[in-house]
Amino acid sequence: MKKITIPFLFLCLVSLVATSLSLAQPSEAVIKSDLKQKHASAIAIDITGAGVTKRVFENNAYQTIHSRAAKLTFPSQNPKFPNAKMVWYGGVTYTQSGGGFVFKQFSLSTQEITGMPNPNKQEVLAFLNKNILQVFRTSRNEIVGKPSTIELPSNTTYIWDSFDNVSFNIESTYEILIGNTGEAETVKQAYEVRLYGKDGGNWEKMNASKASTGKTVLSKKKYSASELDNLETFQMILDREESDKKWASLPQLNIPEFKDMYAVMEFVHQIFMEGDAPKTESLLYNMLASSYFRKPDFKVPSRDGSELIPSVIGKVATGDFLYKDQFCPMPEIKETGTGYIDYWNKDKNSYARLSIGTENGKWKLGGITIHIISNPEKAKILTSMPCTKTSLSAIERGEREGVAKLKPNSLVLAYYESDGLWYPAFYKSYASYYFDVQYLIDNSKGKVRKVIPFSPEVGDKALVKLQSGKLQEVSIKSVNKYDVVIDFNGTDTPYKVSGLLFKK
Repeated sequence: MKKITIPFLFLCLVSLVATSLSLAQPSEAVIKSDLKQKHASAIAIDITGAGVTKRVFENNAYQTIHSRAAKLTFPSQNPKFPNAKMVWYGGVTYTQSGGGFVFKQFSLSTQEITGMPNPNKQEVLAFLNKNILQVFRTSRNEIVGKPSTIELPSNTTYIWDSFDNVSFNIESTYEILIGNTGEAETVKQAYEVRLYGKDGGNWEKMNASKASTGKTVLSKKKYSASELDNLETFQMILDREESDKKWASLPQLNIPEFKDMYAVMEFVHQIFMEGDAPKTESLLYNMLASSYFRKPDFKVPSRDGSELIPSVIGKVATGDFLYKDQFCPMPEIKETGTGYIDYWNKDKNSYARLSIGTENGKWKLGGITIHIISNPEKAKILTSMPCTKTSLSAIERGEREGVAKLKPNSLVLAYYESDGLWYPAFYKSYASYYFDVQYLIDNSKGKVRKVIPFSPEVGDKALVKLQSGKLQEVSIKSVNKYDVVIDFNGTDTPYKVSGLLFKK
């Protein structure tokens, strides 16, 4: 019994499918009538192709649908272009219902506007040349030199998707590098361009890409390795032109002849404290080392320069948390080394580092690291924190002056490691990593590892040792060579430089 039933059921199913697919398809007249009913403003309806009937699984059930391509034409809704027509391209779909088909929907695939006047050629070319980087954005690193003038072929076809955008092809001739072995071709290349504007003009933006078919190779050549090194790509030329504009727009800075790297640090710090973006940018362009710019003229920022310059400007002038709010007008040095200076922010929980050196006889910045506190609560506290320091201490001045120019019997401060204090002394000589000194306090001689030039000034803070052995801070009121007047508990008191001690 099973052997008879299964083939019988199969034949029944085949019969049902064949019946459903052989249903009478809606005629063109019916389709046009249905579309006209749904789109009453259409002035022309064209049905193309024979149509397709098929079974699909939809909404958890099998359905039989019939679809056919259609084109609907509508009158212009733009009074500026009364002769234009809006054309819709898509497909009309019917679903089986009983012994026939019923209209389901018209699905729009693409649209265009016909009957539009061609855009103004001069306006189009002017806009394209103004945005030439955008035109050749996918090719700018392979194009050698500049591409030729953009051309609109005489048979240019303009396709309007709406009154506000149009697409068409352009052509340009240029040389391109093939790989990195020096092979090059001169080609005539077509590009597909789309312009966006308003009411058939007033172009505001665009996009462009190489046409899939539209490249003609006109000639070939090969560059030597040395020639290849000196070639400029279109991108490099554009970068240089943009950089020339940038340099011309930068505020002029009066950069002094710096005495040392501390003077460089103070100048840079002062600019940063002003929080002026153009001035900061001018400082960076003028004082960053050549490694932050491209050869041969070192005017175009390199990759490192393109990263560092906006980063510094953000921290100094344009960011949410700014340098001037977190550093003091006279910052305290954290650490110095060969070619760098670190200095503290207000609360000494963060710092900035300037790498400083000379290049071709001029002081340059080899690196800038600024640690900015970005936690809102901590930043708010830091901003409100006062700065009380207004001058350098004797030790700071000595450290900045350095020991290179010391001569025998120069006045110095000698660092005594056992108590961490600096003592006035005369420098005698240097050998085997030790400085020979003679202390002013008792004329005794000693050897120390660190000395700095010493010149007491009014306002310096110093220490004096009391009879109890304790140290008390005092300030210098006046200086007369080796004699000073100090403020001792509110009383001007004569004192000897030899009795002063200093602590960093």
